[in-house]
Amino acid sequence: MNISEIAKKTGLSVPTLRYYEEEGLIEPARKNNNYRDYSEHDLSWLAFLERGKQAGMTIAMLKTYADLRKKGGGTIPERINLLNVQETILQEKLTKLQSHIDFLKQKQQIYQDMLNKKKAE
Repeated sequence: MNISEIAKKTGLSVPTLRYYEEEGLIEPARKNNNYRDYSEHDLSWLAFLERGKQAGMTIAMLKTYADLRKKGGGTIPERINLLNVQETILQEKLTKLQSHIDFLKQKQQIYQDMLNKKKAE
C-alpha cells in the first residue's frame, strides 16, 4: 500500500504518517522508485500507535515502546512495564473522574430533594 492508501485505511493524514516515520515510530519498506510500501503489519502497528495515543501515551512513550519492540522478544518485560505505567496513570484519572461524577450526582440529588420538598408543600 502506498502512503495515500494507508492514510485512507487508518484515517491518519499523510503528514502524520511522515511525522511518525521521522520519529522512528514506523519504518515502511521502500519500492525501487523509493516510494513507501506499507504492509498489513504496518497497518496493525499504526492501529496500536493510535490506540496508545488514545490511551494517553505520549509520542516519547510510544517511541520508547517502538525501540523496545525493534530489539525483540527480550524486551517484553520492559514493554509490559511501560504499559503498566500508562495503565496506572489512566486508573488515577478514572478515580478522579469518578469523584467528580459522584460530586455532580450528589449536587443533583440535593436539588431534586429541594424540588420534591417544594412540591410536597
